[in-house]
Order: sequence, then structure tokens, then C-alpha cells
Amino acid sequence: AQPWEPMGQGRGPPLPTHHGAARRAAEPARAHLDGNSPVNNHHDYGERVSLRAVEAPPAGSPLARALFLNRAKPMPAPAAGRRSSSAGRNIRSSGYGGTAPILKLHTGGPSTLAAVAKRERERIARRGNSGGGQHFRLSPYLSGPDPPAFSPVPQPTDWALNGLHSSAALRLAYSPDGSRVATSSQNGAIALSRLPALRHGGDSALLVGHTAAVRGLHWSHSGRQLISASDDGSACVWAVDASSGSIRSDPEFRISHLLHEPTDAQIPGGGAAGGVAAAAPGLGAPGTLNKARQIGGGKATGAQRNMPLGAEVKAARFYYLDQLALVACGPSLLVYSIAGREGSSPRALTSCAQSADLPRYRLAHRWSNRAQQLTDVAAPNDFLSPVVLIAASDKTLTAYDLHAGRPTLVLHMGELSGGGHSRPVRTVRLSPDASESQLLLTSANDSTVRLWDLRVGRSVRCFATHSNGHHAIGCAFSPCMRYVAVGGEGRHCTLYSLQQGTVVQTLGGHLDVVSDVAFHPRHPQLATACFDGRCRFWNNGGES
Repeated sequence: AQPWEPMGQGRGPPLPTHHGAARRAAEPARAHLDGNSPVNNHHDYGERVSLRAVEAPPAGSPLARALFLNRAKPMPAPAAGRRSSSAGRNIRSSGYGGTAPILKLHTGGPSTLAAVAKRERERIARRGNSGGGQHFRLSPYLSGPDPPAFSPVPQPTDWALNGLHSSAALRLAYSPDGSRVATSSQNGAIALSRLPALRHGGDSALLVGHTAAVRGLHWSHSGRQLISASDDGSACVWAVDASSGSIRSDPEFRISHLLHEPTDAQIPGGGAAGGVAAAAPGLGAPGTLNKARQIGGGKATGAQRNMPLGAEVKAARFYYLDQLALVACGPSLLVYSIAGREGSSPRALTSCAQSADLPRYRLAHRWSNRAQQLTDVAAPNDFLSPVVLIAASDKTLTAYDLHAGRPTLVLHMGELSGGGHSRPVRTVRLSPDASESQLLLTSANDSTVRLWDLRVGRSVRCFATHSNGHHAIGCAFSPCMRYVAVGGEGRHCTLYSLQQGTVVQTLGGHLDVVSDVAFHPRHPQLATACFDGRCRFWNNGGES
């Protein structure tokens, strides 16, 4: 492809498919490698950011330490002085293992369960196409040349009259198989609804555990767990595996303290770690996270070092095929090792976590930004990646490498010569094929959503027809990678063309701010969350 210039708002040339070395050498720098160093205006992009891991985590790296905390205890060594029966004898090799071993970045676990679940979904789909029952009538996901024509889906009577939430709906997320949707609200409630909603009569399970607004929702790769981030200073992990029977309405465990799960003495009012008691007033004392950072390991006790997080948790998500959890709290990115042994199934996590030698979460790495607050965190979870994307209130977008333990790319929005946001980024979303395309979306309160290509470290598209000046508005890629959906404060959802940057369709009928949007992973359907407490669904072409 010929070199092309970044476009402004609206129309522009097609997305690049290749970037020549001559252009990279002549292109002016808009980023620097180290977040603590001054801006390097002469950096020639010699080091590129890649989301896909090319090697196993180096020994001693933050990622290697985090994965080590997840492993079971090593086998005990043989007793001293005990001599093997084959010692001193020449044993002829059988030839087994004569070839070089294959380097594997992952030995199994949640990814294996996800593969089994995928094969089961494909089996059900084949059975449905042959005349049997199926969950959805599958159709091509917007693969034709015709533009989409989304129309509203009839709602259950209770949803239409009273709404799904009694307060503003903030976030929504489809499960990996599309059978359920999770929505969060301003009052801290989370609703888990079965789909299609009309067929199931609006059947929803209410998850209760937060006492303040829930700003983030993320499903595990296996689809058996859900993690939420709240302004009450905690992140909760919920067991939402419907195949095991009824869904628990209380969290499986709560990430409320800095180092690990607190003891009963550290929880206000006593009790187990989890439930509403762990989020009682007193957890969020201002500055406790900074105080915990200053406490040394000398005279301070474990209880003193393991202080409450003490700041709003803006984002939380599963990471590295459900083995780790990322939490954005105050100015810090916290990487936690989640309870479980290598190769264990999610159903066994609870039993494993009850052992005294394996807490349900442990802090593995912490990185602090100079900003006052991290606003969002994004990282791949369906493939192994050492890169975490971090948005902060100081108008920076950072690509943090957990292999190296440092930022590899820092984009300062105010220094991108019109190629960045004029206000801090509030939302970061990765593309469904991020391992290949290296694309992501960012949303800010300057009424723009920008498309970024990590291969060149710059914005390549700007969507600016919607209005957004106050709230954190969600955005999403379509699974077919042809469209971008964006919420807005104009009481409608805007659908853009990814290639052209133009408006394809505007979805109205909302009574307040459209706070979040999400595409169904398998069916051509779009969901919107609104401040009126309702969650609306839109199908392409009027399909039921």
C-alpha cells in the first residue's frame, strides 16, 4: 500500500495494510519509550508494540512472578542420603524425547475448557441447522455488501414498564457464548439476564455485593466467571456458571485489600472476605493506597501492609487466559494472581482457594503512574499477551509490557499535533482480532472516538459525529470488523463505518444518555445501556 496521511474527522482513505521501512524512518516521533523520561522528539519508532507474545515470560519478569504464584507447590525433594537404584549404571536411552522439545507458552487450564465449550457450541449449531433446537438462528454477521439496518427488538413487559435497573445503567457485557448479558448500575447492582430476553420472559439474576456505582464488567475467557469494578474501592469476582444450577447472588471473593485476601480481623465488622461487609465504610479512606506503598517491610506487620485499596476502582478484567486479574485503582495498576492451580478447572477454584497456603488472590505486581487516576485498562484475554493498555487522567495512553516491567509506548495526547484527544481517555476497547490487526478504540469527553494502530503508534481514524462531554461513554467493534458503535449524550447510539469513518445508522428511542454499547459475539445484534435504567437490543434486518 502507498504511504498515506492520517485523516481528520470523518472521511478518509482505507486503513493501511503495510507500512514501509522508508516511511517509518521519515515519520516524526509522537511517543517515547519510557514513561519517566522526557519526551523524545527524535525517536524513530525502532521498537514496535506487539500484543502477541513471541516468547515465554523471562525469568524474573513481573509476568513470570505472577504466574508462579498460581502454580501448585513443587514436589518434595528426595530425602538426603537416599541413593537411587540406577545410580552409577549406564542406562540405554529408549530414544523418547530425542527431538527438541516444543516451547509452549501455556500448558492448559481455562483455555482448554474454552475450547471444549466452543466445540459444544458448534455441535449445538449444527444440530439446530439440521432441524433441532438451538439458542439462536445463526446468520452471517453483517457479511454482505448491504449496509446494516438495525431495528429494535421487543422487550419483556417488565423491562418495558420498569426498566432493568432502578438507577442509571452504566455498563453491559455479553457472555462469550452470547447466552447471557451482564449489566451494571449506578447503585451498585448487577443484573445477569438470559437471552433472548423475550423468550425467557426477562429472567434475570441480581448480583448484590457493591455499595457504589459499578464502572466495569468483564467476562472470563471460559464464561464461568465475571469480574466487576466499583467506586466502593473493590473488585468482585462472581461465579456465574449456570450449568451448576442456581447462580450465587454474592461474590465468590472480593479484591478489597492491597496484598491479599484479608483476615477476619481486617474486615470492618468481621466476617468472611466477601459480601457487603467487605465494602463497608472505612475501606475507602483517602490515601490508604499511597500509605501502603510507603510502608516498608521492617517493623510493619502484615496487617499494616495489607491495607484496604482506599480508592475508586475504575476498571477490572481477567488477563492471561483467566490466570490473572488486572485492577486499576487510583494511580496504580495492580496485577493479581487468582486462586487456582495450573491445569485446574474454574469449578475447582473455590475448593483450592479454601486452603490456607493458597489465598484467593495475591498481589503479584504494581505499577504507579504520575496521574491522579487511571481511567481504564484493556488487555487481551483470549490469547497470551504481555502488553496491557492503560489510560490515565493525565491524557496519556500507555502500553505496559509485563515481560520487561516497564512502559514500551507512552502516547501524550497533548503532544500529538492534532492526532490525539483533547481530554483524558475514559474508555479503551481492543478489536476482536487484536492479535492480528493491533487495533483499539479510545473514547474521551471531547466528543470523539479514535481508532489507533499499535503498529505505527498513532491514531488512524477519528469518529466525531456523536456528543460526549461529561460521562464515560462506551464504544465497541463489530465482530465482522466493519463497524464501530458508540454511545452518546444525545439520547442515541451512533453506528460508524470503520473503513470510511462515516455514519451508517443512528439508533434512537432512548430517554437519556446511552452509556455503553456491545455487539453480540455470534448473532448480528447490538445492545445499548441507558441512564434510564433500560437495556435495549437491536437486530439487523428485523430478525427475531
